[in-house]
Formats: sequence, structure tokens, C-alpha cells
Amino acid sequence: MGERAGLLEVGPQCRDAVLLGIVAGLTRRLIRALVRALAADGLCEPQAPYTRGMSTGASFRPLVNVPIPEAIQRILGLIDQGASSSIIILNILAVTPDYVQRHLADVALQRGTASPDVARLRECLAEAQRATSGQAPTIPVQHVISRALLRRFCEVVRPKSGRELIEWVLPYRKNSLKSPTGAGFMKDFVKIDSAMTEELWATVENRLPEATDAAGTGRPPQDPVLHQVLRDAVTLHLVRNPRTLAAHDRTFNEVFARNVDRYAATPLADEAFRRRYGILPGGDEGRKQSAELLLRELRSNYESGALFRFRVEAHFERFKELLRQQPLNIVAVPPPGNAELLIGDGPVLAVAFDGTQITPAPLIAATHVVLPLTPFLLVVLGSEALASLPPDHLVEQINHLEVLGAERCVYHRPGVDFSASIARWLNWGS
Repeated sequence: MGERAGLLEVGPQCRDAVLLGIVAGLTRRLIRALVRALAADGLCEPQAPYTRGMSTGASFRPLVNVPIPEAIQRILGLIDQGASSSIIILNILAVTPDYVQRHLADVALQRGTASPDVARLRECLAEAQRATSGQAPTIPVQHVISRALLRRFCEVVRPKSGRELIEWVLPYRKNSLKSPTGAGFMKDFVKIDSAMTEELWATVENRLPEATDAAGTGRPPQDPVLHQVLRDAVTLHLVRNPRTLAAHDRTFNEVFARNVDRYAATPLADEAFRRRYGILPGGDEGRKQSAELLLRELRSNYESGALFRFRVEAHFERFKELLRQQPLNIVAVPPPGNAELLIGDGPVLAVAFDGTQITPAPLIAATHVVLPLTPFLLVVLGSEALASLPPDHLVEQINHLEVLGAERCVYHRPGVDFSASIARWLNWGS
């Protein structure tokens, strides 16, 4: 993020630019990995365009000169480079765990059974097998906004109902009272092995109430652990939101369709069709079907949710690293007053600030990344410049962007009426 980077695009979708690029690039690499594995598995020899420039990155002296397929070498290269487990597992899923399992003995023979690289490969392979076994525990209802955040926007309105907040369902222009448990969730956001992703999110969420209390003075927590919790809470809500899933679905299908066209009528696809049906494909439809057969394992892992399960974890790790160097600041809105923050279902905003106006920006071009913590606290990754705005101007602009950036819902404290503002921001009167 730069202090005065220019905007590449304006609109609520622009903050997804970096995410879309990551998804598209990773999908292309996974498709190439699958094709290399199929070629090495005897389907047929790949043509030059499929292998050009694919460096393994491995740097070791083999104990025994055992031939290792290029697709496996690529995974070993990622291990050598210190890639995260989620990235390694995504590449294992691309070529299938069975394929890696078949070549595991040869890898151990080449690198040594006690090699840390082999141990890492075994560990990631076991995790891929466990997650896709169909037996991994799932949690169907998953909060995309932490209940620890939603509770900060609650108060008692109906004594028998406990603490509640207002939920606006924007497509229907309706609002109602909801408990924090009954708001801010999606069904099957992560389809498989979601108990493990919920455990990962809990490492942040379990300390978030304490970290928010520590920020109540209007300054970042002095405790470095709580300081990091607030930073990680921004990253968590950046990746765990409906836009991430929508970007994943849209980009995967676009890249997959282009690669179906690319591999149609290639020797690899023709042989996949012949092995399935006993004849070679004929016509455009047959050639398209042959390419779909070639890439069916990756498509299956996409449809089961396996790719997204590990991709969202990879996004979390990657964006944590991307945002690590940005200073953390807290902007307090002093109550009582007319200025009060609300929160959308895509609550993290990447913005550019020119000293007066706050506008949406792609993450890579943003000057600040912000998340409402409470109706009166805003956590900011970036400089202290936002605090120079008068509170009512700051809150008006942040709330406007929260509403425009919401996928479906926004939430606020029951004691404040946002009806007129939401209608104005969304042009409901026109």
C-alpha cells in the first residue's frame, strides 16, 4: 500500500483486484500441474507449451538417481522454497493425493526417508487425504463476521430476547432485530473440513474481545499479542467474506473454461477420451468433452469445496504477510454525538485517502485498510491521517462505503436510525 497511490478502479468490486489475480494465477498453475501428472502417468507425452519454463526450484543432491515425475518435482520445489502447507496441499489436490502417494516411495528413496522434505510431503499428503475423505467434521453455519464484532453493535431492546442488533437485508430494503448468533453467517461458506477452518479463525476470534477492550482508549493495545490479534482480525475479515467465495467461483470457472478450449484436440485430451470411450473424439463438442475429461479431477475438487477449503487458508496467510508492515492505528469516534459506525457483511474496506475524501481502492493501491470494531472504534492499517478528519465526516464516508461494499446485509446498533442514510446511499428514492 502506498501513501498516495493512484486508483486503478472505482467501485465496490475494486478491492478484489489482488484476490482475483491470485485466484486466476493459482488456478492456471494447478491446471498445469494436473496436465504434467497425467502426461507422466503414461497418458502421453506433453507438448512443449505445457512444460516450458516450469522450474522445480529444488536444490539437493539425490541419494539415488530415481526418476521423479515433473508434477511431483514441482511440489518438492514448493517445499524447498518454504511454501505454506495450504499451497502445498492445493498442488497435491491438483494432481490427486493418490498420484502423490504412488510416487512417495521414490521420493523417499531419492531424498532419504529421514529427510525433512519427505516428512513435510507426508504431512501435507496426510492432511489432503484427511480433508477430502468425506469423514472430516463440518460446521454448516459459519459466521463471516465474528460474533465478537457483532456483539459490540448489540443492546437490549426486548428484555426476553437478550442483546440484539439491527440487520438490514439490502436487496429487500427490510430491517429486523437479530441476535449476534443469528446474523452475519453463511451456510457452507467452506463446504468440507470446515471444523478445521473454524479452529484457525478461532485463534483470532477468541482473543478479539480482549483486544477490542484494550483498544477502547483510542490507541493500539500495548500488549504485542493483542496488537497482533487486531491486525489478524483485519486479515480474517478481508478473506472470510462472501466476496472471496464469489471471486473464487467466478475466476475458477473462467480460467477452467479457457483451459478446456486450450487443451481440446491435444494428444493428452484425445487419449483421455479414447481411454474412457474407446474411440477418438470427433467434432468441436467431442474435443471439448475430451478436455473436460482431462481436467475432471481438478473440477471435482472445485465442486466438492476442497480447493476453496485450502485456498481461503492460503489467502489468510498471504494477506497477513502482505499487511504485516503496515502500521496499526485506532480511530475513536467520541460519543455522545450523531456520528456512529455501522458494519457490512464485507466489513474490511481498502481505501485511498487524499486528505479530504475516502474512496474505494484496490488493495495494492490503497493508502489504508479499515475495519469497524465497535460503533465508536475503527481499526486502521495505515497512517494516522484518517484521524485528521472531523468525526462526523469520517463516519459518514466509512458508513457509505460499508453499505456500498456489502454483499447483502449491514448491521448497526438499534439505538440509531440509519434508514434515511441507507436509502440515500443506495438511491432507493430514485
